[in-house]
Amino acid sequence: MSRDKRHDAGSDNLDTLTAWPPRVTRVLSNAERQTYDLLRHALPGCMILAQVPLQRFIKVPTRNS
Repeated sequence: MSRDKRHDAGSDNLDTLTAWPPRVTRVLSNAERQTYDLLRHALPGCMILAQVPLQRFIKVPTRNS
């Protein structure tokens, strides 16, 4: 399939960069944030890293299926 035909076939699709703008989201829940703060204060000389799934960073508006 040529590039022009592929471009024409997908021209009706939404451009996800413009149709789905990024939204602010919380990566840590309230309980996780409290635990993180507790560990930071309990171990001031240590670096505390929170491990969270990548899906928490990506939010897609529910109005677009």
